[in-house]
Amino acid sequence: MITNSSLLYRKEIRRELRKADIIIPSLDTVSSDLFKKINNPHPQIKLSKVIEGLINLRREFKGKIYLEIMLIKGLNDNLKEIKKLKKIIEKINPDKVHLNLPTRPTPEKVSSPSQDKLEKIKKIIGDRAFLVTPSLKAKQFKDSLKIEEKILEFLKRRPANLGELSICLGENTSLISKYLSMLLKEKRIKKRFHKGKLNFLIND
Repeated sequence: MITNSSLLYRKEIRRELRKADIIIPSLDTVSSDLFKKINNPHPQIKLSKVIEGLINLRREFKGKIYLEIMLIKGLNDNLKEIKKLKKIIEKINPDKVHLNLPTRPTPEKVSSPSQDKLEKIKKIIGDRAFLVTPSLKAKQFKDSLKIEEKILEFLKRRPANLGELSICLGENTSLISKYLSMLLKEKRIKKRFHKGKLNFLIND
């Protein structure tokens, strides 16, 4: 389940989420002004409630939680901000932290932090942090890896649909689809529908 975390403060929402195996909630900052700039939330959605909901989710949810952070150059990539974020991450205690970059079209032009800055951020957050973004595929996947190995390595980090895998791995959809079919037959991955889209994930 992928969520923007805005309603996790509600007990009934967290109760429904207990049915999931993996939850991927987002938290891009712990500063109220940046929260408004980055997320443009509804006026009734407060950052303190979002954080409270994430902490309570961890206490109640027995599955895996992969916290996702969208890093934007000049906004939430400041190392002082990251250190404050780390303190809250420790309270939330997710199984993994996914560091992502803005790759889809946005109303305002935004850019990604440098590779050097990303490595520093990853180091601050610690061993649970992973860089998961198309812009870093060269760093994440060695050219020597076979396509099926690239798919498996990506899906170990997070579920994805055909389009996302095609973009992230830099391969056309027909080729990715071919290898997905093979991995499904071998029962190395499984499929699941989410919001009308067919997603693929590791078959544990």
